[in-house]
Amino acid sequence: MLVENVLIDNLVVVGEDSGKFANRVNNYSFSYIEKVTPSAFPYRKSFHCEDGSFLQWTDEHNVKPIRFDFNPSKCDIEGAEKVLSTMKYPKVNRVDIAFDFKDVDLSAYQFI
Repeated sequence: MLVENVLIDNLVVVGEDSGKFANRVNNYSFSYIEKVTPSAFPYRKSFHCEDGSFLQWTDEHNVKPIRFDFNPSKCDIEGAEKVLSTMKYPKVNRVDIAFDFKDVDLSAYQFI
């Protein structure tokens, strides 16, 4: 099999609030946020961004208060940097990797 391309397809970063997150959200400094909706427990709010990425926030004590879910190859880099700069002790929580195969029929394979 010939791998044509390998990309990070999705990345989730969690972190503590450095004290800037609430201020930036409340002052609309994240100009690329399209809408705010309630979120599933343990998070309270989801902030949906124009580029398909989204933020989640909570005040629950058993999880990191900020969760940022984005595709590095499709996100607004300037916006992502603003979000990440509000985090103290950021930690990568999840990485999805995409492999593009050239001229290969993968229908006979099962990936586990």
